[in-house]
Amino acid sequence: CEPVEELQWNKSTSTLNIDAEIGLFRDLSFTLRLPIIVAQSLSFEYADGITAAQSSVDPDSGNANDTLFSIPAKYTHSGVGNLELGLRYGPFNDARDHTKPNWIMFFKWAMPWTTKIHRPGQDTSDTQRPVGTGVHYVTFGTALSKRVANLGLIGIDPKLYRRGYLDPYFS
Repeated sequence: CEPVEELQWNKSTSTLNIDAEIGLFRDLSFTLRLPIIVAQSLSFEYADGITAAQSSVDPDSGNANDTLFSIPAKYTHSGVGNLELGLRYGPFNDARDHTKPNWIMFFKWAMPWTTKIHRPGQDTSDTQRPVGTGVHYVTFGTALSKRVANLGLIGIDPKLYRRGYLDPYFS
């Protein structure tokens, strides 16, 4: 019983993220993100060399209860995604102390209360389907950066005060 690639799939998502960040105290901020899924498409086809007779996903037995879903299949989704609320805190700041890197710690909670949940067995419409999963996501993370080069004034017009920096970061 070896694993066999039975399906080819393709997923494409176009998302518009509406972000907001409000400073609470010094280096502590509240963040908000509301993703709008403009278009999401998901399609399945048999892999090369696989037919309905060989497939365990869509067996050709004639019994509808044996079928997981029809192949080929194409689904489109759109709508409002999970609302994310979070906190960001920066214990170190390159602007205050140039010997230390910027260090940001963050926490995000994505809640499914702003989106309609997609229920594959119950959604029989072939038109736009909802994007929600009904799952709460909790994310903890950190980001580090350190300014390593001050490139001086950048631009064509010397009267414009723009500075160039090289400031790589990792999250």
